[in-house]
Amino acid sequence: MTKVPHSELRAMMDVWPKVLRQATDPWAKEFAASIWRQSGCPGWMPTNRQLQTMRIMLRQLLSEDEEEITLIE
Repeated sequence: MTKVPHSELRAMMDVWPKVLRQATDPWAKEFAASIWRQSGCPGWMPTNRQLQTMRIMLRQLLSEDEEEITLIE
């Protein structure tokens, strides 16, 4: 298991509630909820596969946020 830096995991979990709200696919919703539940356990670290999926979900969320930005000139 690859050890994820604590700072990265903390930053991910700070944004995770937004992932929970934005997930629309049933599998993604369940995965996000499962990660949220597991993260409450002391010493929990995601598996490599979980971490990879979490990063993908967060990247998608951030790219959607960028699309919503409207610049006013």
